[in-house]
Amino acid sequence: MTEDREQLQQQLIDSLRRHAVDYEDLRRAFATWLSLHSTDANALAEIANQELLGQPLTPAALGRRIHLSPGATSNLLNRLESGGYVRRSREGRDGRKVLLHTGGQALAVAHEFFDPLSARLVDVMNRYSVEQLQQVSNFLHEVHLTLRDLLSAPPQARTTAEVPRSDPKFAGSQQDSAHP
Repeated sequence: MTEDREQLQQQLIDSLRRHAVDYEDLRRAFATWLSLHSTDANALAEIANQELLGQPLTPAALGRRIHLSPGATSNLLNRLESGGYVRRSREGRDGRKVLLHTGGQALAVAHEFFDPLSARLVDVMNRYSVEQLQQVSNFLHEVHLTLRDLLSAPPQARTTAEVPRSDPKFAGSQQDSAHP
C-alpha cells in the first residue's frame, strides 16, 4: 500500500469520526430546539428513520434500540404522544401489535429544523459529478453495512481487571480509591 493511499484512508476515517460527532451534536441541537430531553429526541429520530425505511418500530424494539426499560420507554412514548410527535397504531388481526409512527407535529418541526441543512447539503453535492456522487454513495453504504455488521456482534465488554493500567479512566479510579 502506498503512503498516499494510507494517508487518504486515515483522512477518511478521521472525517467519518468527525461526521459522527457532528451528527450527535446536531441531534442534541434538535432536542434543545424542541425543548426535549436528548433521549426523547433520539427516540423520535429512531421512530422517524425506521418509518422512512418502511419498518415501523414496536415500543419494545424502540426500547432495545435506545437502551431503555419497558417502563421508561412507555413514559417516553407518552410524552412524545402528548406533544403530537408520535402516534401508536394497533396492527394485526387481533390488534395486539402496536407500531410507532411520527405524528404530524414531528414532520412539521423536522422540516423546519432540517430543511435549511438539506438545502446546504444539496449545494455541496452540486459541486460533484453524478459519477463522483455515486462513488460517495457506494462508499457510505458500505460503511453503513460494516457498522451494522460490527454492531450485530459487538466485542464482549471488558471487565475492570482487563483494563490496562495505563488507561486514564482506570488510573483515575485507582487514584480515587488509593486516596480516600
